[in-house]
Parts: sequence; C-alpha cells; structure tokens
Amino acid sequence: MDNSTDYTHLVKQAQLGDRESLESLSALVRKRLYAYIYRIVMDNDKAQDIVQESLLEMIKVVEKLEDADKFWPWLRGIAYNMMCHYFRKEKRGNMVSISSISGEDWLEGPQQNSQTVLRKSNERGSEKDCLHCDGSVETSVSSGVIYALL
Repeated sequence: MDNSTDYTHLVKQAQLGDRESLESLSALVRKRLYAYIYRIVMDNDKAQDIVQESLLEMIKVVEKLEDADKFWPWLRGIAYNMMCHYFRKEKRGNMVSISSISGEDWLEGPQQNSQTVLRKSNERGSEKDCLHCDGSVETSVSSGVIYALL
C-alpha cells in the first residue's frame, strides 16, 4: 500500500469515528508536516508549536474533509493558517513576564482618569509612553527595546 492510499484509508476510518486510525494518521503525518512548516518558519520551537496546533485542528475537523484523496492539500492549508495566526500573534508583540522586568526599568507617569502611563527609557535616554493602562497586557518593540504593556 503506498502512502497516499494509506492516508486515504486512515482518513476515511477517522471520519467514521475510529480513534485508533486518527492517532495513526497523526503519528504518520507529523514528520512530513514538521518538514513543511520548518522550511517556512526556520525555527524548531515555532515549527513544533505550529505542528501541534495543526494536528489538534486536524483532529477537530477531520470529519469536514469532503475528499479524502485531498488530505495533504487540506492539511497544508490548516498548517498555513496556523502559521499565519502564529505570526499575527507574534507581530502584535512578544509577550514578556511582567515579573521579569525590574522596578528600576519602569517609571510611573501621571495619573489620567485612573489610568497609569508606563514609560521605559531607551539607550538614548528618551522616554516613550507605553500604554494608558486599562488592565490588558501587551508588548511592543521600538528601537530594539521591548516594552511590556500592562
């Protein structure tokens, strides 16, 4: 039995609710899916995360696949969407632990309607308003300085 027939058979069995086929399918595609994702993201940890998320999504929606013969294009589409989601999330800002930022690095600004403005000095000594704090946590990067926004 060749790979495409094997995948097709496993997909059809998984769609019928066979858990063992679904597990076998996940194990069988993991290495190939990792290779596809790694070629794009070029980072082992990111690739592993995206493979995991892609396989979880595959498990959730495998019954929606209409043509088992088109399994690989369908799975690559899921992986591509997961990569886009991952990079969108990363583009919004790298998350840092607030506890990892020393108190000396942050200056508390004036109170404005019960909202605190946090500032971080960059290498040139200028300050940048980071956020009018409303309880959300975000970060941004400017001039090589990571800002943790509360």
